[in-house]
Amino acid sequence: MEAVTLWHFTCEHGFAGLGERGKLGLNPHPLLPQLGQLAWLTSDPEPERDAVGLTSSMLMCDRMAYRYRVESPSKCIPWSAVRNKVSPGVLYDLESFGAPETWWIARESIWVSLDPLAAGIAA
Repeated sequence: MEAVTLWHFTCEHGFAGLGERGKLGLNPHPLLPQLGQLAWLTSDPEPERDAVGLTSSMLMCDRMAYRYRVESPSKCIPWSAVRNKVSPGVLYDLESFGAPETWWIARESIWVSLDPLAAGIAA
């Protein structure tokens, strides 16, 4: 399998916890409890907000303010490898607006490094 570069985006609150380099925490997704604790990643370094579900429509912070590079992408799983564990209705809702072919997840805490060229300059 070809090496892939993965990215994680976060707001100022996430940046406060990660700094220049940090260990990405895991959280359950409310619609995907069967997947357990996870972190969302993307292979797209400059995704559209809708494509990665970071519209900030329910939160006041800019969830794309900081971009982090995943240090160990080999520890991550492409969304395509776990999507069959999701109910068809939830799967439709999640994938209908985005770019699921770029989605990845981490199911263990992973190290990420701030991309200084993208820090605080999200569109």
